[in-house]
Amino acid sequence: MNIFLSIFRNLSLFSLLLLGFSEAAPFSELQLKRAGELRELTKDLTEVGTYIYSRTVDAYAGKYDLMAEKVQILGITNVYLSFSLKKNEQDPLYSEKIRTILQELHKRKISVSVETLNDPETYTVKGYVESTFQTIRNFNESAVDSSSKFDAISLDVEPHTLKEGRSLPKEYPFRWNSETGNGPGKANDLLMIETFSILKRARKEAGSLKISEAVAAFFHERVEKGLLTVGKINDFLAEVDTVHVMSYFTTGEKIVESVDEELRAASREKSILVCVKTSLNTVNGGSNEASSLSVGGWDSAVAVMKQVITTLKPYPSFRGVGYFEFQGLVDLWESEAKK
Repeated sequence: MNIFLSIFRNLSLFSLLLLGFSEAAPFSELQLKRAGELRELTKDLTEVGTYIYSRTVDAYAGKYDLMAEKVQILGITNVYLSFSLKKNEQDPLYSEKIRTILQELHKRKISVSVETLNDPETYTVKGYVESTFQTIRNFNESAVDSSSKFDAISLDVEPHTLKEGRSLPKEYPFRWNSETGNGPGKANDLLMIETFSILKRARKEAGSLKISEAVAAFFHERVEKGLLTVGKINDFLAEVDTVHVMSYFTTGEKIVESVDEELRAASREKSILVCVKTSLNTVNGGSNEASSLSVGGWDSAVAVMKQVITTLKPYPSFRGVGYFEFQGLVDLWESEAKK
């Protein structure tokens, strides 16, 4: 773990006040106290990550130093930053925004992965994987120095989101269907097989950059039940460096239950990040009440995270936790205390 981050994550509330966080940013005493609670809970983990999407990039325009301070004070070590290929091509100022964010996060010793391959074109457009990585390479190669480069790749190749009603070309033959698409050689299985073809191509294109992949918490279990022929946790670890298991539940018991088999089966130490949902009303995220820790308020969310981390720490494969996504975590952190 980075020594700077290790020291920072162990700072007390008093120490943070001495460092000037209350003056440099509009953090209330309650927010500083809550941030300290979260850092104390996660300080020994190898990785504490969060996803940052366009709504956050837009909301903090001109204030990316403040955004980075919030990332830091909440004990986050890794950011998975969404990068729009279209905006990068069409808006000459977009890449400068992204570089400013990278610089602010790197100043605070926070690693930044480019979050990519999260759209249907990954499956439906020939050469899309290769052209995406070429754009990322061009972005990094044109950077003045390492402070404005991406450090790694965060993949979000999601076969289970390619459902009927999604904007997909009519000629694309497969749609994920949890009721009728199960079984070897059926639609879900064929989509999962294609997913691994995509991951292999991404691995080749990434070169020396480390890769993570986000997976649904039910993939491994469905292979075990014979509903898929590929998709176990070690299948993914054969293609990527770390796996983010997205566990969208509101109790510690359900989160632990959803990732237990993956953590037990994983063949590589410190390879599994367990990601919880902190945002509300997200696409393909399930109902708020069933999936988001934000529903119960800050104290409830921290209690759930404490149960999850305490229970999972003994697993050799457990790497840490991730928050989907940052703006939801900030909204929760900044919310008024529940009476």
